[in-house]
Amino acid sequence: MKGLSEGEAKENLLAVVKSRGYNVSSDQLTRWHRAGLLPRPRQISLGRRRGSKTVYPNGSAKQVIEICRIHEKERRLDYVAWQLWWNGFEVKLGTVRDFIQWSAKTADEDRRKYYRLDSETVKREIEASGEARVKSKVIRKVRKRIGKQRLPYFLETMLAVATGQYSKESWQAESDQMDLEKALDLDNAREQRIGVIGPWLNGEQLNDISEIFGNLNFSATLSDTTDDELIQARDEFRAFFDSFGCVGQVIDKTFGKSAFGFSAIGSLMQNTPAISQPLLLLFWIAYWKNKDPEESAKLFIVLSPPAANGTSWVMT
Repeated sequence: MKGLSEGEAKENLLAVVKSRGYNVSSDQLTRWHRAGLLPRPRQISLGRRRGSKTVYPNGSAKQVIEICRIHEKERRLDYVAWQLWWNGFEVKLGTVRDFIQWSAKTADEDRRKYYRLDSETVKREIEASGEARVKSKVIRKVRKRIGKQRLPYFLETMLAVATGQYSKESWQAESDQMDLEKALDLDNAREQRIGVIGPWLNGEQLNDISEIFGNLNFSATLSDTTDDELIQARDEFRAFFDSFGCVGQVIDKTFGKSAFGFSAIGSLMQNTPAISQPLLLLFWIAYWKNKDPEESAKLFIVLSPPAANGTSWVMT
């Protein structure tokens, strides 16, 4: 029957999913498509005496397997929906927008919270960072690389940038940025050459980044972005930064670990928590097409650590 050939019958879908080690019920499928995680199925009539079949769009089995994979570590459906969409699957965009809006609102509130860097509360929080339990995998690695003593200065610098208050002479900003790059395992991007081509990361971008943060409103950026622009931005973003990971793996095998800084960028993206991924996407939307592409890439990469981990990544 033509209707069945244009989709995946529910029974076949569940069998494929089970063959991959996941037991999913019909009720679960219903909950997931009502929550926007799956495309809505169709009812195909098999005739008066044979009843009907439930048919999902082609590719739904693959999507259910991905839902199950994400579900193993994350039970919250809004997080699952976001991660599913972020990985390129079709998800109800209203659900995706709700998640991005929540992330944007949280980030805007965090920046207001940390704007008073000279307040006693913020100062105590920063000073305690060397010994405190830290949420972010990225910041835990930073502390390991630069040491507990240097972490408070690192965080104070990042908070100044993230709240739009960083403004220093170029030589000082370049020194701070070099410390940042070392902390994030990006120093090879400033030091190593590829043949006759010079290092791809140079100069300083922290003053520009701080100015960007000072003028940026995450929530407003989302409101000004259409659904089509959101999807296009996601696809471009993922393609661009996934290439860092792929190229980085090849280069590391040839030239050594973290050569030229490519794999470090891939690692930063992989360790970005789900709550912060929308912020990177909003940065991409707001600035990528309004600046020189090469300089934008450098700016975006240096900017990613505070954006990827939010301004509240200091402690829990």
